[in-house]
Amino acid sequence: MRTKLGLSVNDLALELGQVPSTVEAWEAGRIKLPSRIAKELVWRSSVWDRLRALEQSGLPECAWVTSWNAEPEPEKLKERTARLERLSAHHGACEVCQARVRFEQERFGNLPRRPMPLWLEAFAAVGDRVERWPRWTQPAAWMGLAFGAYSLVQIVLRISAIRADPKGWVTALLGLTASVTIGALVGLGYGVFRALKERWRKRST
Repeated sequence: MRTKLGLSVNDLALELGQVPSTVEAWEAGRIKLPSRIAKELVWRSSVWDRLRALEQSGLPECAWVTSWNAEPEPEKLKERTARLERLSAHHGACEVCQARVRFEQERFGNLPRRPMPLWLEAFAAVGDRVERWPRWTQPAAWMGLAFGAYSLVQIVLRISAIRADPKGWVTALLGLTASVTIGALVGLGYGVFRALKERWRKRST
């Protein structure tokens, strides 16, 4: 797979955060390849197969996407999100991009999700569910989760005091519930405001 991806031992070691001697030991069979790295290499190989097939398909590349890829990556999260939303909107309306996606899916099926740590897998699973909700309700889920995560951190930091108080766990759970509820209400308010703002902007144009 390393050779297939066009990487030297040093290149692959650098990308995986390993030393070259470890990569050489994997290839020689002296050390067992960790499953997480094996999954990562399988995923990369799958991506390579798709890109190679697209190159040989004769389908034109999208000039807009090429230009988008050449843009510098924004530093602020809000700007990064906006940039990705532009790409998603373009894919939904571009016939060139849709033709390439159809070719890829007909030949290979859906691309499997890139291997991630367990906690990121859980976060991605939640994200997939939230993305199915109406757009104006999605901020409620994210804000509720953010407020809840903050409260969980506070509970962990005060675990000794909570254990010492007979009603500590009840208070902690009530506080966590209240935090999630407040976050969800704040997010819902923002989602409704954003939806109304976008609707007004469309009408004005």
